[in-house]
Amino acid sequence: MKLNLYLLLFTILFLTACDDDDTPTTQSEFATGLLVLNEGSFQQDLASISHIDTETKQVTNNVFNQVNGRNLGDIGQSMSIVGDLMYIIVNNSQKIEVVNTNTLETIQTITGFASPRYFLSISNDKAYVSNLFGGKVDIVDLNNFSITDSFSMPCEADTNFCWTEQMVFLNDKAFVASMKDAEILVINTTTDELEKRIKVGIDPNSLVLTSSGDLWVLCGGGFAPPLQENAALYRIDTDALEVAQSWQFDDINETPDRLNISSDEQSLYYLNGGVYRFDVNDTELPTTPVVSSNDHFFYNLSMHPETDNLYLTDAIDFQQNGLLFEVDGQTYAFIDTFEVGVIPSKVYFR
Repeated sequence: MKLNLYLLLFTILFLTACDDDDTPTTQSEFATGLLVLNEGSFQQDLASISHIDTETKQVTNNVFNQVNGRNLGDIGQSMSIVGDLMYIIVNNSQKIEVVNTNTLETIQTITGFASPRYFLSISNDKAYVSNLFGGKVDIVDLNNFSITDSFSMPCEADTNFCWTEQMVFLNDKAFVASMKDAEILVINTTTDELEKRIKVGIDPNSLVLTSSGDLWVLCGGGFAPPLQENAALYRIDTDALEVAQSWQFDDINETPDRLNISSDEQSLYYLNGGVYRFDVNDTELPTTPVVSSNDHFFYNLSMHPETDNLYLTDAIDFQQNGLLFEVDGQTYAFIDTFEVGVIPSKVYFR
């Protein structure tokens, strides 16, 4: 059952995680290589960042702490790089750490969020931040690093749990995933007003935008009745602002997520236990994974923007340090394994 799985994972997140010995590093190393955002166990203040030198294969864990002399916070949710600044969303600490991309030194900490999830740069001066609670998107001034305003999202579910998730930006419009209302909300970023609501499936958990203007939306299908249905994949025409195609998963217990796209924009990849590949011209969803999970718990999936190599994180038991696997994007053979932090999530490529 989906509900049992999510209850189990939520319970595990409360448990104490193992600490690790960290190897000192120099700040100049962060300008290249890989950065791994580790969520850390819930309410344990164990969010962290791991750095991997892709030449030497050396892993340095807990680099934010090394540089700033303090822990990152509680639940490292996501990161966004804008120019020479990196915005690190720390969900349960209700903040964003603004750091120098090359040194990871904190420049400012933005507070006042309800439960921040994702950051979307709108211009040099403005960004949107989605929230798990409160039914709103916050507007952040990137000049003084503060919340200047927010706008409410339409919500037919519980107002306190109007969950906005991933967002993408195109032609002065922001496309915002509304998880419980099963919609993509189209926002005019000049006026910060709702322009259109596009109906999709329950839990639109990940978005991919192509250079031609196709917006791909992967919907997980929800956790339990009444907010549960078969998962689905959608293609939205961003000119017409409507669904152009959709595909439904056969088993209601499937919960696909972590949608990615290849560098040539011809293949979509996502997690559904293992890794699945869907070519954009396919008429049916794949039934066989290109990478099987075997004994691993694949928690997140990232793709290298040039090589198309897959980077899979394994949260193991959500208590000890997790693993990062590098997988060849053509043969799907495992290339390397790295031990990183607790509950490793997204990989960022420098």
